[in-house]
Amino acid sequence: MATYKEVIGTAVQSLANSTGTQEGQIWYDNANNVFKLQTVSTTGSWASGGVIPSAKRFNGGAGDNVNAMLEWGGDNPPSGSTITNTYDGTSWTTTPNSYPGATKGMGFAGIQTAALSFGGDYNNSRSAKTFLWNGSTWSAQNDLNTARDQGSGAGTTSAAFYAGGNPGPGYGNATETWDGSCWTSESGIPYSVREAGSGGTVPAGWLMGGLTGNPTSFGSQTTEFSSGTWTSGNNVSGPARWGQAAAGPQTAGWIGTGNSGTTRVNNSEAYDGTSWSSNAATNTAVIDPGSAGNGGVSGGYFGGEASTGNSNVTEEYSAAGSPTTVTLTTS
Repeated sequence: MATYKEVIGTAVQSLANSTGTQEGQIWYDNANNVFKLQTVSTTGSWASGGVIPSAKRFNGGAGDNVNAMLEWGGDNPPSGSTITNTYDGTSWTTTPNSYPGATKGMGFAGIQTAALSFGGDYNNSRSAKTFLWNGSTWSAQNDLNTARDQGSGAGTTSAAFYAGGNPGPGYGNATETWDGSCWTSESGIPYSVREAGSGGTVPAGWLMGGLTGNPTSFGSQTTEFSSGTWTSGNNVSGPARWGQAAAGPQTAGWIGTGNSGTTRVNNSEAYDGTSWSSNAATNTAVIDPGSAGNGGVSGGYFGGEASTGNSNVTEEYSAAGSPTTVTLTTS
């Protein structure tokens, strides 16, 4: 029988951690006295990260990977928050420059060094305000055409969309696109909705679920945005929900947690542009957290309302195909 060295070309290495290992490599973890295999995950997975400095929900989020996320604003009773924080994959750091007003329930887009924030409840009034983050400071931009909060947005600082939300009173279906300097009204969503999950950009965005009329009316539907119009996609395979975390392009999106009726869920799914498939469950169950990330790589969510009140958790997402380490056992 051939040995591992004869098959692979090298002996099993004794290492303190997985640094420098390659996919398919077996190595000996000398810190824990076990053999391990370096491989890739077959589903998206979640891990607990560093907590944000204060518990909140309805906060904004931006970032293209778990090691470079941004969060700001949010509902931090007794008022909204103006704090902006950055995440490096381990911990959050508060920036010296605050968001221009106490805001919650805003739409958001972009990455850690170039983010866009629009709408929301701004100083206790539904807002049409838009602000641009350049990596160090926020600056005012041209307003939305329709003031609202709790809508769904995604994209970049030069190509974003904002859809649905609460224009007061009730629910809306208005859709607007951002071209880097101003907002343009587009065809509305086929239904009125707020607190839906969203991802993508312009011209390829998506929405999933959301409240569609009252606290007991919510969806499992996916609706795709392309070249200014909306079309129906396939439903999620798990529970219908609202207030979920979501991110990623139209062909590699993800959702996690949220509320399914009166129950918070930790179900998570991935979207390939056609259908949804199950991920590993999230470690926490919250409503309306900030979220960010590239669905095909990594991302996360932060904050949200847990059953006991606002939360400061961070959940880190790793997409299917991400490097992972498996402990080998015998039976």
